[in-house]
Amino acid sequence: MADTPSTRELIGKYLDKAATDAEVAELTRRLREDPDAANAFARACRLDARLSRRFREQSDGEHFRGMLEGAELVNPPLRPGRRRAAWAAVAVVAGAALCWVALSSRYPQPVVSGSVELRGEGALRRGSAVEAGDGGAALTLGGYCRVALDANSMVRIAGSPRRERIVLERGRVACDIEPGAGQFAVETDRCTISVQGTRFAVELLESQGGHPMLNRHVLVKVFAGAVLVAAAGAQEVVNAGEEKLVPGKVVVTAEDQARPVGDRWTYAVTTPDGKPVGKLDVAIVGRHTVGANTLHRAAVRFGAQRRPDYWFAVGDGGYFHFDAFGATQLGDHFPLPLKEGMAFAYESTQGKVSARVVATEAVEVPAGKFACLVVESKYMVDGEERTRTSWVAPGVGTVKHVRHDVALALASSTPAAEPKPEKGAVALNTFDTGEPLRSPLFGRGRWGGWMGEPGRSSDVDVDPFTGGANGTPFCLRWTYTTIGTWASASISPGGGQPADLSKYKGLSFYVKGLLGRPCTMTIQAKAADGERRAFAHIRFQVTAQWQKVAITSETHPELDDLDLRQVHTIGLSDAAREGAAHNVVWLDEVKLHEDTGPLLEEIEAREKAKALLEHRKTEF
Repeated sequence: MADTPSTRELIGKYLDKAATDAEVAELTRRLREDPDAANAFARACRLDARLSRRFREQSDGEHFRGMLEGAELVNPPLRPGRRRAAWAAVAVVAGAALCWVALSSRYPQPVVSGSVELRGEGALRRGSAVEAGDGGAALTLGGYCRVALDANSMVRIAGSPRRERIVLERGRVACDIEPGAGQFAVETDRCTISVQGTRFAVELLESQGGHPMLNRHVLVKVFAGAVLVAAAGAQEVVNAGEEKLVPGKVVVTAEDQARPVGDRWTYAVTTPDGKPVGKLDVAIVGRHTVGANTLHRAAVRFGAQRRPDYWFAVGDGGYFHFDAFGATQLGDHFPLPLKEGMAFAYESTQGKVSARVVATEAVEVPAGKFACLVVESKYMVDGEERTRTSWVAPGVGTVKHVRHDVALALASSTPAAEPKPEKGAVALNTFDTGEPLRSPLFGRGRWGGWMGEPGRSSDVDVDPFTGGANGTPFCLRWTYTTIGTWASASISPGGGQPADLSKYKGLSFYVKGLLGRPCTMTIQAKAADGERRAFAHIRFQVTAQWQKVAITSETHPELDDLDLRQVHTIGLSDAAREGAAHNVVWLDEVKLHEDTGPLLEEIEAREKAKALLEHRKTEF
C-alpha cells in the first residue's frame, strides 16, 4: 500500500497543478483541521505568487518545492499561546489563496449539451439559466456533477467551485454526483436537497391527478446513496430506493374535484390496525349540471355488493355526498375552495359534524404519494364522540380515510379513456357516454331486457368495473333475473318508428360470456318481399375473452331477407333451460359500417391467424 503523502507534498502537487481530485479533497481537510498546515499553505501561496511574477520561466514544480522547504525551515514553530491567533489570521489568507487557485483555469467550467436555450448575458457561467428543449439537455458542473434535464425543464447555475448548486425552476432533473469530489445541492422554492456522492432525481410537480395545482410540490427520488432534504426548518435523510414528497401550499377547488364520466378508482379497505378486509371500487357513470353544481352518479362495488346510486355534487357551495338519489341528509361535506385552517359544521346522517382542516401533509398510499389537506371531523354515536380523518388531494379527491372501525387507502386510479374512432364506422353504442344505455344514433333508443317467460326478464345495465374491450371504461352487461329464461338485451329506434339503416353494409361488436357458449343476434325489420316483419337470426360462438364479431351480407346471406330501410329492433340473446346455470354476457363497441372492405379484411386476417395457430398446435 502506498505511503500517505505529507502535507508538504500535497501543497507542492496542488500548486504544480498535478494533484488528483482525491488529493485536493485530502489537502482541504488538513487545512481545515491543522493550523500548521494552513500556515504552511498560506506561506507557500504568497511565495508562489511572488516567484510567479519575477521568475515565470523558472517556476517549475521542483524549484518551487525547494523554496517551500526553505521557507518552512526559517520559520520557528509557534508557541501554543500564539497558535490560535495565528490560525485566525492564516484562515483568512488560506481562504483567499484557495479562492485564487480554484478560480484559475484548472477548475472545470460549466458544460452544457443537447437542446438548450441560455438565458442571461454572455457565455455559460454561474448565474446563467439553462432551459432544455424538447430533446432534453445535459449539464456538467465542476467535472463531478452530471445533471440531466428533462424536456422543457429549466435550472439556474449557482454555487461555487466544489460547492456546486443549481436552482430548479421548472420540470425535472436527474443528478449523478461523484463521491468525494465536492458538494452539490438542488434548491427549489420548497426545499434544498444536499448530497456528497449519489444518484437522485428532483421534480417540480405542476399537477396532481391530471389537474393543474395552484402551488407546486417537490418530489425527490434517490437511486443510490442518500440525500439530505431540508424544508420548513426540518431535515430528513432520504436513502436509496426511497422517495419524499415536499408539499407546497395545497388548495382544493371545485374545478379539480369534478370528475368526468368513466373515471374509476379503487380503495384498499382495512381495519384501523391494518388488517386487510377487501377492496372498494368506485366509477363515475353519470354527470349532470344542476344550476351551479355538477351532479355525479357513481357506482360502488364492495365484494359481491353493488350500489348504482352513490351521488355527490361539486360546486361553489362545496362538495356534497349523498348515500342515495333523493336523500335529504348529507353523508359528507366540505366547503370549496378548501384551505388549511378552515373550520366548518353541517348536519349529516350521523348527526351534527364539526370539522377542521388541521394540516397540509404528504401521504403515501398504494396508488402513490399525494400532497393533501388533512380534515378531522368529530361527531356523536350513541352519546360517544367519534373522530374520522380524511386526506383530500387536489385533482384526486379522498386519498385516505380513517375512522374508528375502518380505513380506506387509494390503491389505483384509472382516468376515463375515449373510444378510438374507426374509419367508415358509426357508433350505435360504446357505453361510455354520460347516458351509456342510450344510443347516439337512435335519439330515443335505450338498451333494455327482452321478456322471456311471463313475469321474467333479463337484468341489463352498464358495467363500470369489468372494463371495455379496448381499454374504455364501460361495457353493457346482461344476465338472468330468474332461472329458466333467456338473457337478452335489445335496442330499438324508439317512438314506435323504424330506423333506416340501408346505407350501412355491415355491423360489428365485441362480446364475451361467463360460460363461453353460443349466443344469437336477432335483427327485426320489414321483410324484403312484403309488408310483414321478418327476423334474421345469426348464431355466433362466445368465449370468456373479448372477441370481435363482424356481420355483413357477404358473411351472413340471411340479411338479404330484410328491408334495412325499416329496422325495428337489434338484440342479442342466450337461452337457458329450467335449472341451467345462469350466464352473464358483456357487449361493447356496437358499430355500423358504411364500407365492408376493412371489415372483411379483418375477418380474413383473423381466420388466417387462427388457422396458423391450429397448424402449429398439430405440429407440436
